[in-house]
Amino acid sequence: MLIVRVLRKLRYRIDELLAREFAGQLLILLILISSLTVLGATAIFFGLFRPENTALTGVAAETDPGLLQGLWWSLLQVLNLPGFRNARDASGPILIYAFVLSLASLAVFAILISIIRTAIARRLEALSRGDTAVEESGHLLILGWSDEVITLLRQLCVLAQHPTVTILTPESVRSLQTTLRLAGIDQRQLKLVLRTGNPSEPTELLRVAIDDAASIIIPSNYQAGSGRAADNQVLRLLTLLAQRTSWRDRPPSVVAEIADVRNHELAEIASAGRLFLVKSSRLLGKLLVQSAIHPGLSEVYRQLFDFSSHALRVSFQPRYHGHTIGALHRCLEGAILLGVVSPEFNAGWVSYQARLNPPDDHVVTAPEGIVYLSDRERPLLMEAQTCPPPTTIAANAASVATEQNWRNVLLIGWNNEIHDVIREFAEQADEAIAITVLSALDEEQARQQIAQFATAAMDAVTLTCVQA
Repeated sequence: MLIVRVLRKLRYRIDELLAREFAGQLLILLILISSLTVLGATAIFFGLFRPENTALTGVAAETDPGLLQGLWWSLLQVLNLPGFRNARDASGPILIYAFVLSLASLAVFAILISIIRTAIARRLEALSRGDTAVEESGHLLILGWSDEVITLLRQLCVLAQHPTVTILTPESVRSLQTTLRLAGIDQRQLKLVLRTGNPSEPTELLRVAIDDAASIIIPSNYQAGSGRAADNQVLRLLTLLAQRTSWRDRPPSVVAEIADVRNHELAEIASAGRLFLVKSSRLLGKLLVQSAIHPGLSEVYRQLFDFSSHALRVSFQPRYHGHTIGALHRCLEGAILLGVVSPEFNAGWVSYQARLNPPDDHVVTAPEGIVYLSDRERPLLMEAQTCPPPTTIAANAASVATEQNWRNVLLIGWNNEIHDVIREFAEQADEAIAITVLSALDEEQARQQIAQFATAAMDAVTLTCVQA
């Protein structure tokens, strides 16, 4: 249609003018003002200068009706220039002054609005990109991202011990928000502060208030690849944090995940023994193997890692000092004593040495703490005279269940932790063991990948790889 073609051509011409930036935009403004002024001047044909319209701004009783007066009135309505409204009968130069100054006042006001709008828009854009600094203290700082962070946040929602969690990752804030929303993370129980940046850059660490953090967690980056590549960023951060000496108060508690057990020695060197390392793949392999060997142990682990019930806890309260392990075994109500933990201080950093199942005559002294299993944060310590006496439980051979035959093991599937599972089976066995791996890999590929992680203990394993 003709109208559609005309409108399309007009829009194209307007786009061309806008592409010329200031000159084109000014020309569009002048065309718009002129068009509206001419259009408004047509009001003279509808009784603009009738007596009943004299109260209208810009129309006086002595005004001579005519096209010029109609254009003047229309221009005043379009521009709405207060300083120019009463300059109709002024001399030419003063009329120009009044017009220019009135336009300048509009320009100043428009620039002010534009500056405010631009500043707000930039701030909102910086917030959406995660570029602003964090002003928090006592927060939990997570450096990096992996799928395990979702599980970590769910546990924190249950514990509610870290109401503020700051995450620094190269991922975009919008992407993280979508991931967290789809994962069902309840942000009413957890205050999340998301920032985009490279955790390995010292300036980025300052931006997330690392000096004021209570704890730092460094997850392994499984997206970077399998094997040793997943721990590259962790190793860089361990070196950076271990050598950092400009902490504002004292260094925070730092826990790092090591996905590949072969990187553990490097991580120990990088952390200078000052940071806590968790070998996730080795831990997962041990849990799987022990659950397979000992029936019922999986249920114990389920309750142990379910924070809504029993959990492993550590307490350094002075009320436990001066008591023997035997006395605490009997006098702790609602808790099972597992051992003691001793803090060690090194250049401002605190590390801990655990001693599980110490002898009954061991006396807990400061600054030691106790490790116990309980569903309470503070188990009751009964008075010595009310504690039950020591008891001896005689083993009943008839009641001891015979171990299942686990010398033949079938592993179905394949992932990056399978070598840890095979190694754990080999270390648990005191004689030869046969393991069959059923996976999508052919026999040669499977054997090559497992051989990369081979240890001396795995020599006792008869390995069969079957492709399915």
